[in-house]
Amino acid sequence: MWFVHTIICIYNISIVPFCAYDGKLPIKFEDLKSCDIFIDDIIETINEEDYVWVSADGVYLVTNNGKIIQSYGLINNLKEKLSPSLNWDENLYENKEFISYNSFDPPALNNLKVISKYTNKGKVNIELTFGTKNLNLIEEKISSNEIGWSGTNSYWVDENNFVWKSIQNISPKLPEISLEVTKKPR
Repeated sequence: MWFVHTIICIYNISIVPFCAYDGKLPIKFEDLKSCDIFIDDIIETINEEDYVWVSADGVYLVTNNGKIIQSYGLINNLKEKLSPSLNWDENLYENKEFISYNSFDPPALNNLKVISKYTNKGKVNIELTFGTKNLNLIEEKISSNEIGWSGTNSYWVDENNFVWKSIQNISPKLPEISLEVTKKPR
């Protein structure tokens, strides 16, 4: 896998025949509760709209329309996210609230009700690994009154509704996760 310095990673990503992403994930170490490291992941499986990403150290993320819906190998995993199927279109931003039910492990927390509201912040130029893109910035405000958890997720989406970059809060026990697709799936 591509777990070396950034310059090497960019070269490796550019020559592989499949898609990849750069990510910043909280990883468990023996003496630390968590810390942030940069990893380079490759796509393992594409199943309809779900992408399964795997890192060299065994961290798995499942994304659907750019949103993380499952994780494995973190200190607190998102086991399941039950939510309405959403596309990145205009009717998403009409002051609607969307409800999802998230389950975590360890420790076990099942069907946590999470409320989401989306805002389209408009087009922005964002610097990505292989250049600048003009993308729509979508913000998702999330909250759960049951445990007093809230946060903001950001998604940079192109005109074909593909998420090139995101910063996501997937668990109340983890720092935010930053993902950038460096090679688009075919």
